[in-house]
Amino acid sequence: MAVALCLLGQGPSAFSGVGADGTGSGSYSGVEAQAELEIANRMQLADDYAPQAMQRGSVALMERDYETAYAQYKAAGDALPDAPNVRELRTTAMDGFSKAVMGLAEFRIEEGRWDDAEETVRVLLQPQYNPNYKPAQRLLARLDSPDYFYNTGTPGF
Repeated sequence: MAVALCLLGQGPSAFSGVGADGTGSGSYSGVEAQAELEIANRMQLADDYAPQAMQRGSVALMERDYETAYAQYKAAGDALPDAPNVRELRTTAMDGFSKAVMGLAEFRIEEGRWDDAEETVRVLLQPQYNPNYKPAQRLLARLDSPDYFYNTGTPGF
């Protein structure tokens, strides 16, 4: 490998992961530093953005604006990694997202938009959100039951 790198006009030292002997025994400090910087940037984004999005979601929930609450809490949850130092904040975001999903799904059902309600609930039940949320699982089972809702297939029928 070192020979191929030299033929390209780049010695093994041009690649931080390759040692002088062509093996992988070189230093990864540049890559590690970049990774640590990226982690710090993402954590800062989570610290700055997520609480603001959660606040907007909370206001929207109080106003029964479930679409806005859904979007804000989902964005907050997506911005927060599943990491120990933000786990409590992420749990709060997922609680708000769960409430927003249920409110939005119920609103969609009232409008006769059963497919939209089902899609909304399925998002919540994805592994990265709240896959074990019992109220959503029950609602999804009812939506899948052909005789639970009078489903004509079109809103306003």
